[in-house]
Amino acid sequence: MWQHGIIPVATSLLLGLAVLLLVLASLRDLATRIVPNAIPLALAATGLAESALQGRLVLAMFAGLLVFAFAFLCWQMRWIGGADVKMLGAAAILVPPTACASFVLATGVAGGALGLFYLIARRLIAAPAPCLAGAAAHHAPLLTRIWRAERWRIHRGCPLPYACAIACGALLMLR
Repeated sequence: MWQHGIIPVATSLLLGLAVLLLVLASLRDLATRIVPNAIPLALAATGLAESALQGRLVLAMFAGLLVFAFAFLCWQMRWIGGADVKMLGAAAILVPPTACASFVLATGVAGGALGLFYLIARRLIAAPAPCLAGAAAHHAPLLTRIWRAERWRIHRGCPLPYACAIACGALLMLR
C-alpha cells in the first residue's frame, strides 16, 4: 500500500531535480558557453529513473536515442554544438515519449526566438568598452562580468547559449 504513495513523491522529486539541472545547464551555457558533461549525464539518469517509475523506460530510452541521433547529425553539419547534442538526448529521455516530437518543435521555436533576440540585441545593445586590465577585471561582480562577456558575444556574432532553448522546450513538456 505504501508503494503507491511513494511513486508520486519520488516522481515529483525527480522532476524537481530535472528542473534544477535544466536551469543550471542554461545558466552555465549563458555564462561560459560550456555545459559540463555531468549535467546532461545527471539529467539522463534523472529521466531514466522517472521513466522507470512511470513504466515507460524502454520508450523513453528509444526516444532519447532517436533525438540524440538526429542531434548528432545536426552536429556533424555544424548546426549545433556538442553539448547541445548531449542535452537534447538527455532531455528527450526526461519528457514523456508521446511528447518527444513536441519537445523538439518547442526547442526549435525557443531557439528561433533566442536567435531573433540576439539579432535584435546586436542593434540595440552597445558594445562593451575595452576590458579592464589585471586584478580590477577579476574583482568585478560575477553578473557584471557575465553581462560584459555577453555583450561582447552579441557584437561578435558568437554561438547562442542553446541550452536555454533546450531547457525551455523540455520545461514546456514536463507534467
